[in-house]
Amino acid sequence: FVGRFTQVPPVERYAEGTGNPDLPLMSAWQASVGADWRQGAWTLDSALFASHMEHLVVRDTELVFRADYEGGRLYDESVPIFPEVTGRAFGWETMLRLEPGGSLWGWAALTLSRSLRVGDDGSVFPGDYDQPVALTLLGAWDAPRSWQVSGRFRVTSGHPFTPLYGVYDPEWD
Repeated sequence: FVGRFTQVPPVERYAEGTGNPDLPLMSAWQASVGADWRQGAWTLDSALFASHMEHLVVRDTELVFRADYEGGRLYDESVPIFPEVTGRAFGWETMLRLEPGGSLWGWAALTLSRSLRVGDDGSVFPGDYDQPVALTLLGAWDAPRSWQVSGRFRVTSGHPFTPLYGVYDPEWD
């Protein structure tokens, strides 16, 4: 598979007054190649994937000097900015399924990947949704009377960005 995709940036990132209204459409070239193998009740799917992305918009902050003339105070304030960056993502994903034909079935999936962004200055940093390792295990039982009981366990690494929602300044209460 090879494809070219475009998407409008999230509205808060390009709206006048809160973002950057001059942002172009985000775009990406994506490709993947994979194969599957089946032996009896077992199925193994595996694929390599890659993407080159342009005109991505990331959230950052910039320190702005402010003056409160009525209160006679000077302070710095962090305000959001939305610079345009390029990016790339690549990895490998595989899934092993067991479907023996009875009432029990399940699967295990593993993804090893990276999602990186490149700033104007050449700096490379993880994307907001970078998950280098993702492992999912699922088991299910088709119970009587059209009921189905299942459980899923998932563990991932990543999500390197923790948003800052506010700061308490005791001097300003």
